[in-house]
Amino acid sequence: MNGERIFNTGKVAIGSQYQAPKQVPYMDKDALRLQRAYLDKPQIDWDGIGIVAFVLLVVVMAVIVYAIGGAA
Repeated sequence: MNGERIFNTGKVAIGSQYQAPKQVPYMDKDALRLQRAYLDKPQIDWDGIGIVAFVLLVVVMAVIVYAIGGAA
């Protein structure tokens, strides 16, 4: 707001050096927790994905072996 509202008396420019205080937003614990939840990247559980993929592969192989063995 420097220079926006200056009152000039002819000799003195009143308000020419005024600087508005910096505005700091108020953050309570809930707001900080929400920001942390939005900003933190979720961790990927690669162990769980590997186990599920392995079990799925075994099931598919068992179905294929059963289909081939049952057809003969």
